[in-house]
Amino acid sequence: MPAAIPLTAKRPTGGAPAAEGAARGPAAPAPAAATQAAAGGAPAAQARRARARPLAELGQGARGRIVEVRLPPGRRLVPESPLRPGAEVYVAEAHGGRWLHARIDYREFSVPVDVAEHVLVELPAGGAAEAPARPPATDAYVVLLSRLDRRSWRVRIVDREGGAVARSEWFEDGEDARRRWEALAGDAARLDAAGFRARYRLP
Repeated sequence: MPAAIPLTAKRPTGGAPAAEGAARGPAAPAPAAATQAAAGGAPAAQARRARARPLAELGQGARGRIVEVRLPPGRRLVPESPLRPGAEVYVAEAHGGRWLHARIDYREFSVPVDVAEHVLVELPAGGAAEAPARPPATDAYVVLLSRLDRRSWRVRIVDREGGAVARSEWFEDGEDARRRWEALAGDAARLDAAGFRARYRLP
């Protein structure tokens, strides 16, 4: 059974990072050789990122290498997390739920989809064809904005297949309701069904 992956922790709100604390002086100019090396490596790094896709969007059987972990503000990787740039990833199971099972450097882990959205994986040549992107959540859900009366609005997420209301939110202000509808509809178009369900805790 895959291990529950050690993921992220909140950043401490007070105190200086461990690397800080010494008096800071003017930054020394970077050596010319280092500057040239960085400039030369930039196109290669950009090419790698162009081939990268979020781990949450990869289908079962996809493999690649982690190139970046973009955590939300206030979050950081715990030291024991395997989600590190350079780690080899193989998606063992991706059934469209709230978790996917991935082999990361020869160990298997269960990764929450809402975390996998922030992990960019570089695919090998031809990898995009082998692991096509999942269809957007709009194939499974529709986001509706309804005016109930003069001062009452409702935003709903409805399951297309059965017509059940997966989430309903009530608003007194029409502008607030419209902004919420736009946010939900935008996420439905951008995320796949699994990622959308995980983000909004849908059944």
